[in-house]
Amino acid sequence: VPKDQVPHLLKRANALLLVQGKVLWGSMNKLFDYLASRKPVVIAVDADHNAPLRKMPGCIALNDNTPENLAAALIDLSTQNEAKRNSLGDAGYKIVQSDHNI
Repeated sequence: VPKDQVPHLLKRANALLLVQGKVLWGSMNKLFDYLASRKPVVIAVDADHNAPLRKMPGCIALNDNTPENLAAALIDLSTQNEAKRNSLGDAGYKIVQSDHNI
């Protein structure tokens, strides 16, 4: 998807999922795009740099990147009411706007 079409595509989702296997370093660009969309983000990142993600507003970060934990996080998110999901999305948007807006 061309970069200028990403925001339009992300707005169509109810929530977003960021999965990255075991890596030493990775790009945070997708995460910031996801957070800017005002959608809750489930993060399954097994990387040495992911410690800040565990505290990132708007994110549900898995401590153990297993299929079972991912499924549980998605089920939990799906049972939350719209106000709670919107609150998560708004928190992520605010952190991107204040600390990561270029």
